[in-house]
Amino acid sequence: MLRRPIIRGLLIISGITEFIFDGVNINIPVYLIHKFNISPLELGILMIISGITLITIQGGLIGTLSKKFKEKTLISMGYLIMAASLILSHM
Repeated sequence: MLRRPIIRGLLIISGITEFIFDGVNINIPVYLIHKFNISPLELGILMIISGITLITIQGGLIGTLSKKFKEKTLISMGYLIMAASLILSHM
């Protein structure tokens, strides 16, 4: 898998992207508390829902999809979905 330059490049970009988005996980609680004045309980509920969603997608869905599609297709579609969600979140 890493011998193919396209997959290797996509994985490097994916790693950099994950590193950047991990900063969001650190800063989002502070932002939500100050911007929307939510309580720690509400913040905890949001984090639980987010965690369950990630576990479901990464634990179950990705394994099934990787058997049906190539890695390049999955990575590319993931970036397209992420770009669309970022664009839609700013509208």
